[in-house]
Amino acid sequence: MGVLVQGGTYMINLLDINVQYKDLSILKTPSLKMSQGEFIGIYGESGSGKSSLLKLLATSRLDWCASYQVDDQIITKENKNDFCKHQLFYIHQDLQNLEDLNCYDQMRFYALFNHQPMNDERIQEIFNEVELSINQNTTSVQLSGGERQRFLLALAIAKDANIILCDEITSSLDEENKIQIVNILKKLAHDDHKLIVFSTHDQTLQGAFDTIYRIENKELHCIKKAEVESSFITKEKVKENIYFKTYLKGKWKQQKGSKLFQIILVSVCLILCILGYQFSSQYSDQLDALNATINQNQFYVLNSDGGEYWGGSQYLPLTGLDQIKDVDGVQNAYPFYLYPLYLLDGSSDTIEIKVNGQTKQIERNHIGQKIASYYDETNIQFYCEQNLSGNGIYLSNGDAKLLGIDQLDENTNLTFTLYVPVTYTLTEALMSDDLGNSKVVQVPDVQYEKREVTLPVKGILAYGKVEIKSVLGYIPYETMQDLLDEVHSTTSLNEGEAYYDTDTYTVFIDSAKEEMVKQGIESLNENYVFYDLKEETNTGMNSFVDKEKPVRIALSALSIVFVSLLLAYSYYDYKKEKSNIAILKENGLTKKELLQITWLDGLMSLIPTILICLLVIFIVMNSASSSPGVHLVIRAFRFKQQLQRNLMLSIVLPIIASLLSQSIQIGKIVHDRDQ
Repeated sequence: MGVLVQGGTYMINLLDINVQYKDLSILKTPSLKMSQGEFIGIYGESGSGKSSLLKLLATSRLDWCASYQVDDQIITKENKNDFCKHQLFYIHQDLQNLEDLNCYDQMRFYALFNHQPMNDERIQEIFNEVELSINQNTTSVQLSGGERQRFLLALAIAKDANIILCDEITSSLDEENKIQIVNILKKLAHDDHKLIVFSTHDQTLQGAFDTIYRIENKELHCIKKAEVESSFITKEKVKENIYFKTYLKGKWKQQKGSKLFQIILVSVCLILCILGYQFSSQYSDQLDALNATINQNQFYVLNSDGGEYWGGSQYLPLTGLDQIKDVDGVQNAYPFYLYPLYLLDGSSDTIEIKVNGQTKQIERNHIGQKIASYYDETNIQFYCEQNLSGNGIYLSNGDAKLLGIDQLDENTNLTFTLYVPVTYTLTEALMSDDLGNSKVVQVPDVQYEKREVTLPVKGILAYGKVEIKSVLGYIPYETMQDLLDEVHSTTSLNEGEAYYDTDTYTVFIDSAKEEMVKQGIESLNENYVFYDLKEETNTGMNSFVDKEKPVRIALSALSIVFVSLLLAYSYYDYKKEKSNIAILKENGLTKKELLQITWLDGLMSLIPTILICLLVIFIVMNSASSSPGVHLVIRAFRFKQQLQRNLMLSIVLPIIASLLSQSIQIGKIVHDRDQ
C-alpha cells in the first residue's frame, strides 16, 4: 500500500498557519499552496520565521497549522513518519549529515527509503549529475563547503524525495558554487518534478525561482507565482529493519578505530573498577568471614620457652592440661592437633589423595597442607554448606571442589597420608623477635611416622569458613589422638628422646572471664602464651591492607583516569549520535526504529566488552591452576571466588544499565518529535 494517493493539482496545502514561540506569534497566514515541479524561494529578515516555516513543512511542528494536506491526505502525527520517510529531504544551513558513514554508504542508506537501486555505478552517475568527484572511502567531513552542498543534493536524489527543503544553504558559498547549486536545484525541480523550497537572503537569486514568498510584518506574501501542474507520486513502504542494518553496517565500517578504542576503554574501566572494589572490600569481607568462623570463646595456649616467637616448630610440647582445666573460667580444654600431609624433604611436589578409591595427584601448593582437630564445642556442622550426620572429615570449600567433590552422599570417603609426630629431642637455636632482639631458645626436633587414613567425608564447609589457613580439613580430635597413641605404642625411645604429644591446647572459656583466665593460665607457667586467634586475624589483615595500599592507590588513580576518559568520550559520542538521530528523525524513522538502532549499536559494543571480561576471568582462573604464586594469593585470601562473582556481576549490571541509558537517551532525543 502506498503512502499517499495519486492525483490532485496542488502537492501541499497548509491552512491557518500560526508560527509561535511561548505564545508569541511570529508568522501568520491563512494558507500556503505548493506544487510539485516548483522551485520556491522564501525571503525575509533574520528571525522573521523562514526556518520555522521550513520546520513546519518538515512536519516537525504540525501544531503551527490547522491542516497539513498533501493532495487528498491529511498529514497527522500518526502518518507523518511515512510522509517524511518517503517524500521529504531537509538540507540544513549547517549541512548536517550522517558523518559516521562514508559518502558511498550514505548514498546506499538513503536509497533504501524508496527502493532505489544503488550500486557503485549508479552512485557515480548521481555524483556526476551534481558535479561531484569523490572516491569510495571519502567521508563528508573531507569535503569543502560547496562539495558538501552538492553531496547533500546527491543524497536527495538517492532517496528520490519529492520535496527538498533548503535552509539558506548558499549563504557561505562563493558566487561560482552558489550558481552551481542553484542550477542543480532548478534542474531537479523542472526535469525531475521535485518541489524545492529554498529560504535565502540573497536577492540575486530571485530570477531563478518560479515562485517567491516574502515574510514581512509577520505575514507571508506571494510576490511571484508560476503555474505548475503536477501530481503526487505514490511511494511504497520499505521494510523497517532494513534501515538499521544498513546504517549500523556503514557506521561500524567507518568507525572501526573509534569503536575499538571505546571497547578497550570500557573494558579497562570495568576491570580497574572491579579490582579497585575487590581490594577495598577484601579486608572487611575476609575479617567478617574469619570472625564469623572463629568461636568467640575459643582460645589457644602455647609453650614459647619464654620468648614470643611465632613460627610453629619452636613451641615446646605441653604437659599441663589438667592444671589448665582447673583454672577458674575455663569450661573445657583439649590437645590441639595439626598434622601435616607432607614433609618439606623435597621428595615430591605432589600429594596423593584418593576419593572413593580413585587416586588424584595434586600439586602441594594448590591444596591444603594440614589436617586439624575439631571438638564438640566447635559446632563445625553449623558452618557447613553440605553436612551428613556422624564423625568424619570436614573439607574446606575450595579443596572439596579441587578434589571433585561437589555433592556429598553416605559413600563419599577420602584416603590420605598423615605424618604423625612421634618423638622429639630438644636443640638450641638462635631466634629473633619482630624488634630484632635475639635469644638462644630450645626448640623441638620432631620425628614423624606416616599413617594412611580413610575417613568418610561428612561435610563441606561454607565458603570462607576455614579457621586456620592452609588446612585441608578437620577431623575429630579423638581420631587424631588415637593415631598418636598408636605410633607411641609401637615406638621405643632412644636416649634424649621424649614422646611428642602437642605444643598447643584448645581452651573454651567463659567470655566474661577472659582476662581472669588469661592471668590464671599464664601464672601456671611463665612460658605459657594465651593466644587469641581473633587478635591475630585482625593484625594479619591490617598488615595485608598496609602492604596492598600502594596497589589500591594505583588502581584508584588509574580508575579515575580511565573513567574520566570514558565520560569524555561518552559525551562526545552522545553529541555526535544526537545529531545523527535528529537527521534520521527528519527522514521519518519511527521511535521504534531509532530505539532498534541505538540498542543494537550499544549491544554491538557490549558483546566484545563482555568477551574481554570473560577472558580476564579465564586468565585469572587458569593462573590459579598454573602459577603457584597467583594460587597462593587467591587461596590465602579466597580471592578467586570473590573476583569471579564480582566480574560476573559487573557484566550483567552494565548490560542492564546500558539498555536503560540507551532508552533514556533516545527518549530525550525523540521527545520533541512527539510534541
